[in-house]
Amino acid sequence: MGETPDDDAMNDATLKTARDVVQSIYDTIVESAEEDDAHAKWLTADFRSGEMMYQVQLHSGVAGVGLFLADYGRILHDDRAVELAGKAMTWSQSAENAGFWTKNDSGAWRVTLAYGVAREPGSPSCVWRRRRTSRKPWNERWLLPTTCWPLTRHASRV
Repeated sequence: MGETPDDDAMNDATLKTARDVVQSIYDTIVESAEEDDAHAKWLTADFRSGEMMYQVQLHSGVAGVGLFLADYGRILHDDRAVELAGKAMTWSQSAENAGFWTKNDSGAWRVTLAYGVAREPGSPSCVWRRRRTSRKPWNERWLLPTTCWPLTRHASRV
């Protein structure tokens, strides 16, 4: 099936809508950031209770916000987004969050990876391999990068 002129118009409209949505999300994140010289964090809703709190997790916390910011900054060459991603990573790794058992396995390393890629455009991004160190799932550890692939091609593996 070939494209028709209407397909091009729809694709342009869809792309504009997507860009507007991403810009709106970015603007909201920047406006709601709580930051100091070294850290940035955001209140996010706990997925179980709905309570607003500071969380490290990738799926519901600062690590996920940082990952979004790192990708946004890398793709759109936005230094402020990359700066906030770095501050999010620093907060996620801070002693303040030592009690989060999911800190290293579920978020902070991903923000670190994305932040590193965003800071050095053109450098390869590395996908990390997981090794089970025991039969207990919470004892999984992330190793050093073993294989490098373009982040955009294998984003689902990261």
